[in-house]
Amino acid sequence: MKPERVYLDQLTEKSKGYKVKVKVVEKGPERNSPSKGILFQGLVMEDDKGNRMRAALFGNQIDVYKEAIEHLGSYEIANATFKASDEYWKAKYAKYGLLGYQMSFGSQAVIQRMNAESGPVLPEYQCLATIPRVYDPTDRFDIVAVVLYLEEEARKVTGFEQREYLVREIVVTDHSNEQPITMTVWNELTGEHCKPLSSWVEQFTVFGFTALRGSFHEGFSLGSTMSTRIITDPKAERADALREWVKNRTDWLSVLDVRNPTKEKVIITLDSLKLKRPYNTLQEQRHWLRVTIPNPQMSTINAYLGCSACGRRGDIPAGTSYTCTRCKADTVSTPK
Repeated sequence: MKPERVYLDQLTEKSKGYKVKVKVVEKGPERNSPSKGILFQGLVMEDDKGNRMRAALFGNQIDVYKEAIEHLGSYEIANATFKASDEYWKAKYAKYGLLGYQMSFGSQAVIQRMNAESGPVLPEYQCLATIPRVYDPTDRFDIVAVVLYLEEEARKVTGFEQREYLVREIVVTDHSNEQPITMTVWNELTGEHCKPLSSWVEQFTVFGFTALRGSFHEGFSLGSTMSTRIITDPKAERADALREWVKNRTDWLSVLDVRNPTKEKVIITLDSLKLKRPYNTLQEQRHWLRVTIPNPQMSTINAYLGCSACGRRGDIPAGTSYTCTRCKADTVSTPK
């Protein structure tokens, strides 16, 4: 009896004699499980109905399936095994609508590439200006861009379930976008993968970045995902065109004020503010003005003391240093 094709939302731990058609919409780096110390690689599969399910490769499976399972490749899979996802993964990926099971590949699993004759899956590079500012959280973008700044070292931040993550900032631009865009890369990408980008100090080099997501943290920016790759020598017409553009715009790129962005509170005038344009301003820059309000409506002012980083209210005296219970930053109690 031939396996019956079903959708992901029809599968459970008891499913047998089935096959599914799926696309690999996420393929993460290999890593060790923090709890069990097992080497694994995370995947996210999506079927034609839009159902999504997490999958995983373990141990030597990672090398065995390295070329066989590609990011954005489409496959027909039969006789994989399923188990209920643990609570951590359910909570972490809840906003992406993942089903409550995890797929794994035992000795009976059969994986067949759809349209194998079409060759490897290549990035679909697009201009920065074409990335929509209104997007679905599952949208992913591939770009080629000139690196204007790389944060010297990765920083530790506290995120989901108080876990520590590494993050590093990159500032990029291209010929379609007058205003540079900040990109954040996370965890494994902050180390060896970023080393080639350090050439921004001597020259404006074009790199490829795949599977980026949009973010509105401190203005529109881009961030890495589990599937993001940094490509040091992208092969594409768009990359070649950008390299030619860089040759003719080196002087302009050199004056962009992104190499040493300052966090100092510098007070400027209204006349100086009027001179700001997209080409000389980053989206996360903050400008301070000293002004006089001739007729203040004091009754509408709601003043309090709080964290200088996230603004959470507190009863700690002004000017006192402390650790914020919300954002975990070493902060100072500041009038708000």
